[in-house]
Amino acid sequence: MSYEVLTSLQSLQHPNICPLVNIQTSKKEEPYLVYYGTELAETTLSDEFLEKQKFSFLDALNILYGIAHALFSVKSKFNFFHGRVKPANIYKSQGSYKIANFENFQGSKLNNSHHDLSTENVRSMLYIAPEQKDTEASESQNIDYFACDVFSLGVLAFELFKQDTHVIRAISPRSRLYQQELAKMVATVKKEVNREIGNLLETMVSLEPYNRPHIDQVTETLANIIETYSQDSKRTVEIEAGYNLVADGEVFYEKLEYRAALACFNTFLSILQKWNGKPSDIAHACDKIGIIQFALGENMESFENLKFTLHILRSLYGMYHPNIGDVLTNIAKLHLVTQKYEEALLTAKEAIAVYKETEGPNSSEEGQVLILMGHIYKAKKEFIKAKEVILKSLEINAVFQSEDCPEVADLLELLGVISSDLNEPEKALIYHQKSLSIRIETLSANHPRISNSYRNLGRTYLQMKDPKTGISLLEMALKIWKVNFSKDHPETQLLQLELGQEYLKSGNTKKALELLGALENQDGSVKTRPSGKFAQKLYVYLAEAHKKAGNSKKSDEFIQKARKSFQNAI
Repeated sequence: MSYEVLTSLQSLQHPNICPLVNIQTSKKEEPYLVYYGTELAETTLSDEFLEKQKFSFLDALNILYGIAHALFSVKSKFNFFHGRVKPANIYKSQGSYKIANFENFQGSKLNNSHHDLSTENVRSMLYIAPEQKDTEASESQNIDYFACDVFSLGVLAFELFKQDTHVIRAISPRSRLYQQELAKMVATVKKEVNREIGNLLETMVSLEPYNRPHIDQVTETLANIIETYSQDSKRTVEIEAGYNLVADGEVFYEKLEYRAALACFNTFLSILQKWNGKPSDIAHACDKIGIIQFALGENMESFENLKFTLHILRSLYGMYHPNIGDVLTNIAKLHLVTQKYEEALLTAKEAIAVYKETEGPNSSEEGQVLILMGHIYKAKKEFIKAKEVILKSLEINAVFQSEDCPEVADLLELLGVISSDLNEPEKALIYHQKSLSIRIETLSANHPRISNSYRNLGRTYLQMKDPKTGISLLEMALKIWKVNFSKDHPETQLLQLELGQEYLKSGNTKKALELLGALENQDGSVKTRPSGKFAQKLYVYLAEAHKKAGNSKKSDEFIQKARKSFQNAI
């Protein structure tokens, strides 16, 4: 077993994967030598089959689910397959059944050029998928080994449910007798064991790999069946308690208490890991964790969890499902924030394709992604494209919402900003006036978004060479902002800096010094320690203001501070 496979499996700590212990590597040799062992096993499933061990329905179901969940976990976490799912590789230890001996050829082709002709290996060969039997070594790289694992697990499942599989394991899968025997077993399981299980096994042992379900789907189906037979089990009770944590986490998230929300979903995920929770539940937990991490600025961790969620959902539902569109949208937002604009755009387009397929054209979900694309194009400075997608979003939005709702005001504001970027201030002015009008009608008088409208209107008038009106509107924006946030809030400081700069440009040096000087502490440092770029701008403006006021000495002091801030920023 390779060092990569070995350490990956060890890190997973899955209850149905045989733990690996005492790993040592000799780093002086190439390739590195790996020594490992497993915990002591009482027996193997192969031995129990040979001893004619009979399992109750629930015992068989739990064994099957545990092994399926182990294969799902390894696939979703590391993209590893097993390659040889067979009773001899399933060990019984402390009452639990655990799979071991994952293949070493992950990501490469299997070498079938030699054969172990021991009795156990010959018997075990009977569990492998038809394509593994039929394919030459040179063609083995084209095999979907994940589908092979599903087939092998299906054959093993028939034995767990007391079916005699010696005929289908001994003859060619392409023969008529094979199909007849398989149909008999499926019919027996449906009639005497469980219809849902019979339907599942029928697809798992399909001759064509593309007709078999993904291991994620197998695991999800088995989990749903188990839930109907174990309503009062400890597993069910703990997972139900976990669902209560999910509800608490949602409340914390809505209240912007992100750390508390994250703790709830992390605890829920731990419960699912302990009890081999359903793939769909694991995906939901990781999705919410990723969203909260994004809100907390933990972008790398967020991306890993969202990517993991996407992998599970695609295995469960295929390429098109509303939840997949939601995850793609969040990944696109993450790419935008981390300035990976091409990836953001491609991912957003994927999300739109999913929503068109699942929700139909021009859905509200598509409208939301178009807004996101507008922001992406704006960040790329492709302002014409940005305007086009925002107008399309506004058109879609009109179908689902009234023309005077806050969401429409947000879109009009964005169109105004983009129009300014396109050097179309007259159009920008119309958009910002419409946005402000809606906000005054629908929001409280001192709402921060009304402050945003005044700020954007002020900037537009400044762009139109009307500094008097522009500065007056910026003053109104600052006044409203201070009602909602402290004078030391970063956005308050940025708006005050902007206003001070405009007063300086207009020749009102006294007012500029009043506003800019208020951003300093008594010791001359910048309040709340904002970014070095902010401090540098502040000192440059103060130096210029003092120079215009005739105080050269003070101006020189701020020039030195600006230089120092620039060096600190670097």
